[in-house]
Amino acid sequence: IHGGLATTNRGVPRTEPEPSTGTIRATLRTTATTVDRNTRRGITPDERYVSHAEIRLLEALHAIGLEPQQQHPVGPYDLDFYFPQANLCIEVDGYQHRGRRHHDTRRDNDLQGLGITTVRLPGTLVHADPDRCARTISDLLDRAAIHTNKDAR
Repeated sequence: IHGGLATTNRGVPRTEPEPSTGTIRATLRTTATTVDRNTRRGITPDERYVSHAEIRLLEALHAIGLEPQQQHPVGPYDLDFYFPQANLCIEVDGYQHRGRRHHDTRRDNDLQGLGITTVRLPGTLVHADPDRCARTISDLLDRAAIHTNKDAR
């Protein structure tokens, strides 16, 4: 940095100002999502980007005694929350999912082909009432257990 301006690799001042904090965060998020998937697999789940809504939902799930697997890898996908006993995937859809309906539908269909049901929760709903979302997930798990028990008879 030279006099508040970014510099080129030769130390010559650029004409554009330094990026704002918001721009830096957006760039970091974009960079993090474009990192080679195989490289990301070596990173612990705690080191991956987790949204604030996901954190709030996880806290609410823990409060009622539920322990989902987080950022669980399935093929080319990382599931936000996975409950293996019910083959249930919970995805928290934030702003980045706008305009991605085709991609999300393909992903959900791929997971369904593996026997995994996906439930998508809007990030705004999770932010507004994470406890209600956790109770809904608990109800889904209870229903899945009932169906599993009937199938086992």
